[in-house]
Amino acid sequence: MSKAEDKYLDLFQDGRLRNCSRKDAFLLGYHQAEKDLELTYDDICEIMEIREDVLEMDSYENLYQEVLKRFKNLKK
Repeated sequence: MSKAEDKYLDLFQDGRLRNCSRKDAFLLGYHQAEKDLELTYDDICEIMEIREDVLEMDSYENLYQEVLKRFKNLKK
């Protein structure tokens, strides 16, 4: 299930969507999920620290793939 669907279900179960259409409720969930996924200042700091740890990789592609992999694991 997507983050938007999860948020929609949360709002629906809380009873906050009684006067909204399903489409409007889904859009609310979608926009909230977008906000939840935005990178923060702290996220950027973490990414830069990870980058420093893997700076000796053999190519930029491998370096940034490794940074992304580690950052995703950190966010779980």
